[in-house]
Amino acid sequence: MNNAKLDRALNSVGKEVFVKYFAAFQKCAETGDNAACVKKLKDVGYSDQSRRTRCSNAKSIFNAGKECKALKICSEARISTRAQNRALALYQKHCRR
Repeated sequence: MNNAKLDRALNSVGKEVFVKYFAAFQKCAETGDNAACVKKLKDVGYSDQSRRTRCSNAKSIFNAGKECKALKICSEARISTRAQNRALALYQKHCRR
């Protein structure tokens, strides 16, 4: 996955959504269980198709091994300060080994 595809996938998921549901997306990528991911997003109020699309794109980010790059992008994006800080914390926890 090149940078353009990563940006497109991350925009399809939504940067704040990617950060907020990082653990759920990570688990979905590990297990391949999209249904659990879609169910997790039910409280957000998206349509079924939108939830499936977001989960599929997030899973593709993880499967390509680009989750750290995505977190870095989110930490520098124009999103809420809370989401930026959470992205940075997740980056430091998962990507600084």
